[in-house]
Amino acid sequence: MHNFINRTHLKALFVFLFVAGCSDKNPSFYVQGQLIPEEEDGVCVYDVEGSLLLRGSYNIDFDAPYNLYPVLSNTAVGLTTDISADPNGVVATGASVTLLNADRTRVNTLDPVTFPNPFFISTFAFVPSSTDGVVPGRAPGGLPVIPTNYRQFLGPDRIYIIRVEMSGETLGGTGVDAAPFDWVIDTCNGACLFDCTQQLVGGDLAYPCNPGQDIPTGGLGRPICI
Repeated sequence: MHNFINRTHLKALFVFLFVAGCSDKNPSFYVQGQLIPEEEDGVCVYDVEGSLLLRGSYNIDFDAPYNLYPVLSNTAVGLTTDISADPNGVVATGASVTLLNADRTRVNTLDPVTFPNPFFISTFAFVPSSTDGVVPGRAPGGLPVIPTNYRQFLGPDRIYIIRVEMSGETLGGTGVDAAPFDWVIDTCNGACLFDCTQQLVGGDLAYPCNPGQDIPTGGLGRPICI
């Protein structure tokens, strides 16, 4: 298993950018998605300066969750003074996640008690305030938005929408809710997203930061290729 760390300076892997807008309710706290990992010395690194994917993909046969690594943004202006700390930094504490079909109806999980939809995921990320109210303070997040045991309710060759509604609290004690962020994924099964003729190697796209989602990886000897 690989450790995940956050860094502030990495080269970009892709040129696509997908930005979620913000609502009138909480215009300063919003979500952008999906950060692309880069392997560095055996560690998967996520950086808010890196480029973002335009759309996701997920192999529902692979025994792993689908993870979202969004950029969390905060345009509230910092109010640090000589005698007081900034109250406008945001501590993200969790997200409500709803799994939707392409027509935006909820995915039927058959047992809403055991497998609720929507469901809540706890998390933690500190999002600093903006220095000028224009360029946001940003921080990476990490959320298993499709838990492993929810794969059974998804079909291959389908389009799904993952609706993520982040929530948290400012350092000044005010609750904040980000506008809903909709992330679109395409599902597949079998050996998709795995190159079964290629060994797993580090340093390029074959590095398995998140095997089974978004980026094809080498897969020789992995269960999905047997």
